[in-house]
Amino acid sequence: MNEAQRYALISEILAEIADLHVEEQDRILIERCGSDPALLAEARSLLSHVHDPRLGKPAPDLEGMLDQLEDEVRRSATGHTSVTPERSSSERTPLPQQIAGYRITGVIAQGGMGIVYDAVQEHPTRRVALKVIRPGHASPDMIRRFHIEAEALGRLQHPGIARIYEAGTAQIGTQPTQPFFAMEYIEGEPITEYAARLALPIRDRVRLIIQVCEAVHHAHQKGVIHRDLKPANVLVDPSGVPRVLDFGVARLLWAEGDRDRNTAADRVTAAGHLLGTLSHMSPEQLEGRQEDVDTRADVYALGVLAYQVLTGHLPHETDGMNLLEAARCIVDRPAPLLGSHDRTLKGDLEITIGKALLRDCRARYQSASALSADLSRYLNNEPIAARPPTTLYQLTMFARRNRSLVSTVAVFIVVLLTALLVVSGMTISRARALHRAENERADSDTVLQYMTDMFAAASPDALGPSVPILTVLNTAAAGIESEFPNRPRLTIRMRTTFGQTYLNLGELDSARREFEAAYELAEATLGHTDRDTLTVGRELAGAMMYQAEYGQAETLLTDVLETSEYALGADDPDTLAARFLQAEWYGFQSQFEASLQGYWEVRVVRARVLGPNHSETLATESAVAMTLAEMGRFDDAEELLLDCINRLRAAMGDDFSGTINALNNLVWVRLIQGQYAHALPLALEVYEAALRTLGTRHPYTLVYAHNLASVYEELGQDAEAGRMYEKTLTLSSDILGPEHPDTLITANNLSMWYAAHGRLEDAVGLQVQTLTARRDVHGDRHSATRISMLNLGLLYQQTEQHDRAEPLLAESLAVARSLLANEHPETIKTIHANVLSLMALQRYDEAEQLALEYHSLCSDATNLPSAHSARLGAELLVDLYTAWGRPDEARRWQPEAAPEKEASDEGN
Repeated sequence: MNEAQRYALISEILAEIADLHVEEQDRILIERCGSDPALLAEARSLLSHVHDPRLGKPAPDLEGMLDQLEDEVRRSATGHTSVTPERSSSERTPLPQQIAGYRITGVIAQGGMGIVYDAVQEHPTRRVALKVIRPGHASPDMIRRFHIEAEALGRLQHPGIARIYEAGTAQIGTQPTQPFFAMEYIEGEPITEYAARLALPIRDRVRLIIQVCEAVHHAHQKGVIHRDLKPANVLVDPSGVPRVLDFGVARLLWAEGDRDRNTAADRVTAAGHLLGTLSHMSPEQLEGRQEDVDTRADVYALGVLAYQVLTGHLPHETDGMNLLEAARCIVDRPAPLLGSHDRTLKGDLEITIGKALLRDCRARYQSASALSADLSRYLNNEPIAARPPTTLYQLTMFARRNRSLVSTVAVFIVVLLTALLVVSGMTISRARALHRAENERADSDTVLQYMTDMFAAASPDALGPSVPILTVLNTAAAGIESEFPNRPRLTIRMRTTFGQTYLNLGELDSARREFEAAYELAEATLGHTDRDTLTVGRELAGAMMYQAEYGQAETLLTDVLETSEYALGADDPDTLAARFLQAEWYGFQSQFEASLQGYWEVRVVRARVLGPNHSETLATESAVAMTLAEMGRFDDAEELLLDCINRLRAAMGDDFSGTINALNNLVWVRLIQGQYAHALPLALEVYEAALRTLGTRHPYTLVYAHNLASVYEELGQDAEAGRMYEKTLTLSSDILGPEHPDTLITANNLSMWYAAHGRLEDAVGLQVQTLTARRDVHGDRHSATRISMLNLGLLYQQTEQHDRAEPLLAESLAVARSLLANEHPETIKTIHANVLSLMALQRYDEAEQLALEYHSLCSDATNLPSAHSARLGAELLVDLYTAWGRPDEARRWQPEAAPEKEASDEGN
């Protein structure tokens, strides 16, 4: 029996037992293969890849693996082992003439899942690639994956990725209605063939790879993992731009409104089907470690692609191997270095591609942008961030390859190392410990003497009575450079400490100055991967973020995080602090799904490493709760916050900054739900604690003051609310700057307070300034900008300027729908405002659609403020149909609109 016949037999047997219980499967395997032990072992091994032992039955996508096995049969018969889905001409589907609005002219590609037709769209007229599911293969899982690919393409807008034009359903021939999508037709050739045909120089090939990395990074930023990056899916178009295609096995890091179900389904599919092309699959994919299959799997595939483009070879040549042998080769063996193919590739380029191909995903580049950054450094003759694999890494990989040998030899190694440590450690460690202790004591003495001198210089005798703490701090900070000229690490730590102190005092410019000086010195003297460099880099990124310089903050934070993961490890406290800050950055950008994912990952590690009641774990839980609230999951947020606050009070006390911040978060959650009376005592407690512990000028105190003013306003304590708003806006403009996000929050609320008290001209003027600043700082599609669009539209309504109100309200609704769920209170409120605006302009047909949606959402939604209800939705419809001159429709809604009046809610 030759290899092709063996695979054909295995494929037949696995298809036969696909739906059977595991014991029955094994009985039939023995019956069919028992006379050939090797065949039985191979069939069992393949079955183990698709069987889920927790379920006691095979995973649902065994059919997909059988398709792949059939491909393997054909390749074995022809001597090819690359896993590229291709069908023989006898299997091809008859060509339809038309699908929806597309005329079919040919077939571009046909694989195990779908067919891609060459088509012409009728309106507008253009050539497209039209993808459909192969007839007879429209299983629920195939349809799910098809929709995932369409959603993935819909998220992506990048010049390096083929665009999607339309997605829909259509009847194809005699087949039932099934989904399709039309995408940009890319005329080009695989990137490896393009580079070889033009005999591109190495640097031009690297530039091509960088462009692919940037496209893949864009996909990752939008929550899409490709999982099948290979030359056939990266075509270079006639203008020389590489274009990434075929997201047919993509994984979405989150799905709209269905995050958990998508992830679970994706893992079940992956357990039963090797999604992707084997030669470009990462070790974690091949080993079925789905918890590790994330953006780093695409980084590995980019490494394979780069290896091919640069050398013309795959990192692992698997010709002549069967499927399992090829997978084991990739998992167990390190890729040969680039220099083994071409000596000119040795050095930084070899190290860079080698890092992308590391088998341990934790040691690999953590993002496509990090790989792109090092390739750019290579082109610019700058030092790269990557380093050759350490001895520890190589030993770890050896241990994974040789578990039995390692377990046998381990006892001997431990004994030998113990003896060596006892002999050499008694000499070396004692000397090192003594030297380190002397250095640390000298540093402590130096710092103590320096601070003593500074306090003496800032004493009342020298500067008069009542010396402000800032004066002392400024005096101390000014002398650091000259005081420690030859002690760079000490200088860096001192400046970092001063920066943190300035930050705690709300002096953002001074904090930024100290962090920048420390970071520049650390990069020059300690190196990019030193812990002190990474610490001050993270602090500097945070200062940039708090000053609303989000672009600069993202660039620096991404570099710090990737370097920390590489140099310190994923679970190191400094790496976790950087990951927390990244999640905070996502929140500032209204990317709440990414923010929630980041916070939760940090929380899981901190709970495991530090304990569930550690202050840092609880601070992360509080951040998780706030993000849930931003997403409209108020019940989940409040439950988590109350538990978190109780544990913080017990562990850290009432005046601990984390306790105060968690209480403030609960104030915000209750405020947005209209629970004003319940929010007031908490808001007072938070503000008074902040005054005690932080003072009046700290940025956090300003936030807490603003929230207290909002509660006062909602409860009708108008004079107190207005006074606090105006005082807070003045302080915030002075301390943070007039365009700082926190300043703009207070400006927005003061504007609406002016409106509520008849000062409409002041209200409109201030809101126009606020919206303009928010568009500049945040962009148009941001939650804060959306709020100002809505509020300015409402102000224009109050002043009868409906032609100005309508476009702002429509834009606000579009942004709300893109950022929030339809049933979110803010979306519902914005729909209501749009209905009133359209009615004022007598655009009744448009108003009717939104009014009906408003009523439906109010009927179904929970946690709505009392200003919105199904009854009020019915009243709105009565008003609409009355104004429209349709009294019969108005009477139909009247019974629901006018029940016996209920008592007004306390927060109304």
